[in-house]
Amino acid sequence: MSITGGRLVFPWAGLSVKPVEGAAVVWWNLLASHEHDFLTRHASCPILRGHKWIVTKWVGYNAQWNIQPCPLDPSRKITLG
Repeated sequence: MSITGGRLVFPWAGLSVKPVEGAAVVWWNLLASHEHDFLTRHASCPILRGHKWIVTKWVGYNAQWNIQPCPLDPSRKITLG
């Protein structure tokens, strides 16, 4: 069964990716300066027909944890540069 809908969108980058069976999308979320790259902010459009499975793998998570800790206040915004 093919998928209708379910695109992965990067609105700040003006990019969207159509789901394809067996494919993967990989990106870096930090700049070389270790700051968050706001162009990687993303969302998923609703799936209208079919199924979409999502798997997240944090590469280098422990190293990033010490550099980019989670804020105690969830309403705090990320500061960019």
